[in-house]
Amino acid sequence: MAKSPSPKIDSEPIDEFTQPEALSQFVGIELKKNRLAQHLTIQDVSELSGISRGMLSRIENGQATPSLDTLFRLSKTLGITMSNLFKDFDAPEGDAN
Repeated sequence: MAKSPSPKIDSEPIDEFTQPEALSQFVGIELKKNRLAQHLTIQDVSELSGISRGMLSRIENGQATPSLDTLFRLSKTLGITMSNLFKDFDAPEGDAN
């Protein structure tokens, strides 16, 4: 039996806005901005969300990639939607939102 050809993979280079590290850093910054806007400490968010202070700190500093469950819990704790958390990630600079 003949082997089917492998699917063609898009070979476009990954730019700085699509790298996983950039997304982790972006999410961390957005979470921290929302936390600070509400005058909450990491301890406050930890107690409300059930996520450790250490993990929250690593997420906010882009040193850890949160699971979807963790993002959902943090979004609910901060009173924001997950879609709002990501809404400006791939928007070009100067783009009207």
